[in-house]
Formats: sequence, C-alpha cells, structure tokens
Amino acid sequence: MGIRLQPTHAEGHESVFVPGVWLDDERAKCLDGSKPVYYHRPGWGDGARKWILFYEGGGWCADKHECYDRAKTHLGSSHTYEDTMALEWDMVSSDPETNPGLHNWNVVFVKYCDGNFWSGATMDTEEMHDLRLHFRGKFIQEAIMRDLTDFMGLDKGEELVFAGCSAGAMIAYLQVDYWAASGLIPPSVRKVVAVSDSGFLLDYRGPHECEHYEDRMRRLWDEVPSVRWVAPEECLEDKEGEEWKCLFFAKYVVPYVKTPLFFIQSKYDKWQREEIVCAPPSDIDTNNNFGRIFEREFWSVVGHNVKDGYLLDSCAKHCGSWSSVRSEEGMTQQETFQQWYDSLGPSVRVSPNSTVAKINEEVVEQQRAYLVAEDDRRLAVGDTDSLNPVEELRRYISSLVSKQSSFLEDALSIFRFNNTGHFPCDACCEGESEKRRTWGHEDQKHLNTKMRGAVNAASLQEQRRKKAKEGREAAEMNAMGNMDLL
Repeated sequence: MGIRLQPTHAEGHESVFVPGVWLDDERAKCLDGSKPVYYHRPGWGDGARKWILFYEGGGWCADKHECYDRAKTHLGSSHTYEDTMALEWDMVSSDPETNPGLHNWNVVFVKYCDGNFWSGATMDTEEMHDLRLHFRGKFIQEAIMRDLTDFMGLDKGEELVFAGCSAGAMIAYLQVDYWAASGLIPPSVRKVVAVSDSGFLLDYRGPHECEHYEDRMRRLWDEVPSVRWVAPEECLEDKEGEEWKCLFFAKYVVPYVKTPLFFIQSKYDKWQREEIVCAPPSDIDTNNNFGRIFEREFWSVVGHNVKDGYLLDSCAKHCGSWSSVRSEEGMTQQETFQQWYDSLGPSVRVSPNSTVAKINEEVVEQQRAYLVAEDDRRLAVGDTDSLNPVEELRRYISSLVSKQSSFLEDALSIFRFNNTGHFPCDACCEGESEKRRTWGHEDQKHLNTKMRGAVNAASLQEQRRKKAKEGREAAEMNAMGNMDLL
C-alpha cells in the first residue's frame, strides 16, 4: 500500500498535474533506501480500461562508487520528489491533438530511483560511506503492479503498454516478457506490448579515445550481479564469455523476446554519439559511418520480425519526439505506432507456456552476416566511402543461385533505404529537409512472405536437384553393372 494524494488537476484532457504515490513496501527501495514513487492519472471514456506504464530515463550507475554518487540525486532518491508532477511527455499527454490514440488512457509515470533500470533483485545492501545502497528495482516493479491492481483499477484493465525513454526503454525488451507472463498482471489484461524510445543501443567501438560504454557495462555486470536475471537464458548460452552483452545490447536480446515490440529510434542518436561513438558533431565521417552501421544492424534485428514495428529516423536527438518527427509518408511516431498497434488485434499476451513463432529465415541471416562482414572489412581498411547499400544487397543476393530474382526485386522495392550521405542537424526533427522513413506492418508481412517463398522454392529446387542426381547416379550404376555382365 502507498501514501496517496488527491488529484490537484482538472478532469479530462485539460489535466496538467497528477498526484504521486509513495510506496510503503519493505522490499521496494530507491538506491538510498527511500520510498519509490509513481504518478498516476486515471483514464476515461474508452480509455478507462487501457493502461500505459511509462518508465523515466536517466542512464545508470556502473559500479558502487557511481551508485553512491547517484544516490545523492533525484535519480537515486525520492526525497526531493514533489507531491504532484506535470506529464510533459507527448506519449502520455492528455491532449487529443498531440496524442489522439492514448490521450484518455490510464497513465502511470514511474520515477527512476533504483540506478539499474529496475533490475536489481537482492535484499542485501552495500555500505558506502554514510549510505547503505539498495539494488531493488525488481521489487519496486512488483510493488507498483500490486498497488495498481489493488487500489488503482488495473484488476479491471484490458490493455497494457510498457513504454519508456532511454534506460526506461530497456524495460521494453529486457523485462516485458517476464511481467506479461507473471501473475502480477491481472488475467483481464489481454493485450500487452512494449514501446522502446531511444533504447536500441549499438554494440560499437569507435575510433575516438573515451571510456567506452561496453567497459562500463561490463563493470556493472560484475559488481551488481543481482541485475543478471533479466538476461534471456538463450542469449547467455549464445554469448558465452560475453554474457554481460545480453543485458545492454538489443541486438542480442530482441530475437528472444516474444511480446510485440515497437521501436522509436534515431540512427544518429545524440546520446549514443556522445557516449558510445565518442565523436563530436564535427567528425562527419565517423558519425556517417556510425549511422550507416546502425541502420543495417537495426534492420537485421528488428526489421524481419512480423510482430514488431518501428520508425527509424535520421534526427540528431534522444527521446521525446512522439508527435514531431514524421516519416517519408508524413506519419508521426504516434500515428505509426497506432497503425501497428491496431494491426495486432484485440488480444496478444505472452503466457508462461506460450511460444511465439520467430521469423529467422536463411535469407535474412545471410544478408545480415554479409553486411556486418562488409562493415568490419571497411572499418579495418579505413574505407568510409561505401557502396550504395541497395547495390551491395543486390550484388550479394544476385550471387546466390538459389535465390529468386523476383524476390530480390520485391525486397528491394519494399525496403526503402535512407542513404543521403549527409549527417543531419538537430533542426531536422522540426520538419526540415532531412528525409525519414517508416517500415509498415503490412510491408513487413509482405517481405516475410516473399522470404519464406524464396526459401521454400530454393528448398524444393534443391530436393529436385538431389533426386535428379540420385537418378543419374543410379542410371550410371546400372550401366556399369550391365557392362560387367558383358
């Protein structure tokens, strides 16, 4: 049970401030031991039984010394939290013009105070100077779910969207399956999906000197082992010796996520350029190369899953462009998400015993392996002037005699590369000249159908070749036998 405050805002879409709930739970603690907090705005109309849980972003602490410093701030302690807060993110806006699809849903804004993206799961504490550090993000999550069900009406809920920005977005692909299958979400909730805003982080080491992201993440894996439960077992088996990568890089985790995911992402993500690439905006070649590699890796992981959707743009931004960035077709992130969400139907939720088919065809895997190898080769020789990616793909697939040319042409016409060759400025997010694209759900189903058709046709052709070869060999053996008789 939590400490509850009465709403101090107007009803309906004129709402500005929403009240906070301080959770009184012995296991659920912020880094410094203070009470975790969430802010709740009730839904209304046809959104009364629909919920969006939005997780605040804010990086993370990679070791106990960093966590100590963080515990002295609002990202590690609730002591400075206000009784009410304004919901300023467009994704949780109550304005029907800004947020037409979700404006009247129940909103739960989860404040970020545990330091490790809601993943710590130990009752032990670490003593550091004048503080005892608590790593209890998982317990915070559990307390929130119980509170929403017991007191806020989630027990009558029907649809639930997990969403977040940056570190909050990592909830989308690291934990959503666990919570969807857990008994903490009521059985009345028949549809569960996740939205990751700027949470797809690239496994990349650039040419500039800095403390690389992967070094910090390896320290977190080693020093805060209680966070490891969120890493998929299948990923841990695949990444033996580099298990820590299963906690931080979407490319290694997303293939095992069963819940439908929607990604909002820039291939020139501002935070990643500063913290992973470590390149200033003036380094055009490095930034362009990063964007090119990012787009290919993103597509190879997300683009071939029928259940997943995304809008990948080219803006130098990080989070928070729900209603401003548009695709080439003129659709905002909100409109693209809504189209994808509606296409999933009224019911989609992972259960403890369910399995969701994964589209992981031979063609896609070969494309991915080839493109990654090409990127590695060019980086090794310093060749930043790449071939047109469509031409690379065309040359590669054309070289595979088992693939059909009709599939190739359809695949290339559906997949619209954004290959301007120019590093964009921040102003592009406000609708200036930089082009952006979106991958539609129907386009994805069409492409997957073509891929399956190509693989099936190649398999059938191989079977016919094999039978023909066996027939020829049998005929030759018979002929040799007849010659022996003579």
